[in-house]
Amino acid sequence: MALTATPTGSVLQISVQTGTDTLGRPVIRKRVFNDLKASLTDQQVYDLGVILAGLQAYPVTGNQRLNNVDLVNA
Repeated sequence: MALTATPTGSVLQISVQTGTDTLGRPVIRKRVFNDLKASLTDQQVYDLGVILAGLQAYPVTGNQRLNNVDLVNA
């Protein structure tokens, strides 16, 4: 049986540093933007991340694209 993976969407996750803890380590929080179209290219998601990063009150430490797929064993 062949496994079929069908893209269903993506999530953009932006990490921001909201401060430091009592030991001086950075406190990182994640901002999640759900329901991105699966058809968006990596460049388009990156460009969206840059735009949204400019709207954040805290410094951005990174961004990730998380892809969602439906797996069917047919």
